Amino acid sequence: MPFNEKPVHALRMLHVRVKADQMEQFQSPQQEGRILQSGTHIARILAVVAAEGMFEAQVFVRLTREPEIAETYIPVGMYGSEEAAWKAAEERATRALENHEF
Repeated sequence: MPFNEKPVHALRMLHVRVKADQMEQFQSPQQEGRILQSGTHIARILAVVAAEGMFEAQVFVRLTREPEIAETYIPVGMYGSEEAAWKAAEERATRALENHEF
């Protein structure tokens, strides 16, 4: 089942703009990110352009009451397309939220 077909009560995804000063590893001043939320847990996902046309899928998880500095980084991997990186990040974030990995 594609991510966007999950029940609304289980996960909620928001599109956000993330500023580079919030996370030092960003490569551009602002980068499109996505937030998945399940109850009191948040997963922020990114597909970051890497060297040689590759994309790195990244997941950061935390409790909603915690500041962003408390995020835990979960490496996902390198992918040959942006679409594949986004998909892998969403799948990994969903698993992290379901298993409360933070």
